[in-house]
This record gives sequence, structure tokens and C-alpha cells, in this order.
Amino acid sequence: MAKTNIRRVLREILKPLISHVKLEKFAERLNPKIRCRVNCYTKFIRMIGLDVFYYLNELIRQWIKNTYELHGKGKRYTKYQKIRASIPTCSIIEDWE
Repeated sequence: MAKTNIRRVLREILKPLISHVKLEKFAERLNPKIRCRVNCYTKFIRMIGLDVFYYLNELIRQWIKNTYELHGKGKRYTKYQKIRASIPTCSIIEDWE
């Protein structure tokens, strides 16, 4: 139930098919919502948080695929790593850890 609720919020905010919005804007909207829900739900079960962030990373990779028109998991992953390295303050995972 908790994972479903968090994933629903992620899907409402981060829509991979919307490629004209910058990732930073998604991060600004996601941070408060993710932080609140993850703190509540993962107080006793940490795996829920890890699963949610795995799902979030997949949504980001889908957004990268649509925005930069990259096909192939390797190219998307490389671009994802470059984005994470260039904008560490927008990483939701780093804020959570």
C-alpha cells in the first residue's frame, strides 16, 4: 500500500513523456513530497524506500530517453550518470541518504 501511494505521486509529477520540462523542475516538485512520504513509510521498513527510489530512477531514465532521444540502456545510463554528476543538489536520493 505504501509503495503504491508513493509511486502514484511519482507518476503524477514526473511524466517521462513530457520532455520540455527540465529535470530540475521535476526535482523541485518531487523533493518535498518524496521526503515526507519516505520518512513516514520507511521508518520501520527501509526496503520500501529503496524500491521507490529504484522506480524513480527508472522514470528518470525514461524521461532521458524521450528528452534526448537516446535508444539503448547504455546510452541512457551514461547520460543519467552525467546528469547526476553535474547537478548533485537535484538528486533526491542523496537528500534522503
